[in-house]
Amino acid sequence: MANDPDFTDITDKVLQDEVEHVASHTGRSQYGPDGGGASSCGLAAFNCARVVLQTEKDGLQGPDLIQAMMRRDMFEDILAICSHWSSSAHLDVDDIYNAPIFAANLTLIWSEYEQPGFKQFQDLLVRLQQVSSSSGALILTRPPEIISVLNIHTDSKPVIVTFDSHPRSKHPDGAAFIFHPTLNAAASYLSDLLQFDPQLLADPSLQWQAQLLAHYSAHMFVAKDLPTSSSEFLDTLVAASLEVLALKAEITELKSRNRMLESDTKHLTAENAQLEARIEDLEEDNRRHVRRATLSEPTPGVKSTLPSTAPRQNPGPSNSITQTVASSSSSKGTLIFRTTELEEDDELFATRIQLEWQEQVDDGAKFAFQRQKEYEEEDELLRSQFVSLKQVVPASFKCGICLEEETEFMIARIDPCGHSFCSAILAQQIGLNEEEYALFTELELGAFSVLLHCHR
Repeated sequence: MANDPDFTDITDKVLQDEVEHVASHTGRSQYGPDGGGASSCGLAAFNCARVVLQTEKDGLQGPDLIQAMMRRDMFEDILAICSHWSSSAHLDVDDIYNAPIFAANLTLIWSEYEQPGFKQFQDLLVRLQQVSSSSGALILTRPPEIISVLNIHTDSKPVIVTFDSHPRSKHPDGAAFIFHPTLNAAASYLSDLLQFDPQLLADPSLQWQAQLLAHYSAHMFVAKDLPTSSSEFLDTLVAASLEVLALKAEITELKSRNRMLESDTKHLTAENAQLEARIEDLEEDNRRHVRRATLSEPTPGVKSTLPSTAPRQNPGPSNSITQTVASSSSSKGTLIFRTTELEEDDELFATRIQLEWQEQVDDGAKFAFQRQKEYEEEDELLRSQFVSLKQVVPASFKCGICLEEETEFMIARIDPCGHSFCSAILAQQIGLNEEEYALFTELELGAFSVLLHCHR
């Protein structure tokens, strides 16, 4: 690759000056015209580590590698993968690393989790430079940010470079490589970029969410030796193909399950509509029966009369219902019409309705009193049982690390602060493995043991 004079001059300044340099190209970011978006920053960070480290593995090293990192074509190679990811779902670092393209090109050396801060990033970068004589890459994650930090070896000094696929105030037109003059300058930039609000940890309404936002994860990778023989290439191709087929099979199964669920949903919706219609019919039948029962009750003032042309006397206000009933005469084969008129005085009708309502209220009050008495008796029994159980069950406490409820026998207090944690978590914090923790538990129980001697 021919050296561009401008890039050569900038490379010399990167290796000699104590000034930060930013390489960016307008319109080149994860938000490309062909796709990509907020959730593709993890893919861009991993692809940056893969492209840069494999370029060095292919023989382009030191100042030549730095010049190549400034060119537009490397930006396009790195960001091209973003256009293939249009989903809004954020990918986990482990999921991205398990993709065949990254698993075949990168080797995970170590990982760590810590709260972001200048001292933490300073120690992290020192550890990055001490790994090996070749260049390495860190994938830094502080939700929702994912960036990559590279340590480029040169004859004069190691150069720490941050790749950020998001446009920022220092590079508003696109993604950028930020060449830091010193390790401390890089740690200061990272602590400003990935800072968090300490008040999040003091918010009682946030628990694991606050812990997630208040910590970063760092995964350190180096380049893996690429396959050189045809058999190695074939093995890699077979592995990638099988993984793709497994994903396709999983997608097919999920689609089939989704179709079954949609069919079940339609069936249940239809059944629900039928049940609602049935309920409406039953309610209408119930109202009809209530009306019939009300009309069929014997009440004073009901009389049955035959049709008459005589005028009615004193037609006062009343509740009346006129029914025309057709009956047949077997002897003459003629129809005889009879009119039944139900009359009821307004005052008597109101009295009957009031008495019926009062009877229902009395029954409801008796039932409510009975249920309240049963509730009070059950409540008193449960309270007495609770008091008895409280005397037997050991007290509990909430661990400040795992946030789980534990019995007081699991308390491990730290002197002199007096903070209480569960002993299993404390054992993990001080570096005890499962075997050492089992021995530790046995020694603790030994203080309550009594030595018995057999006299036989």
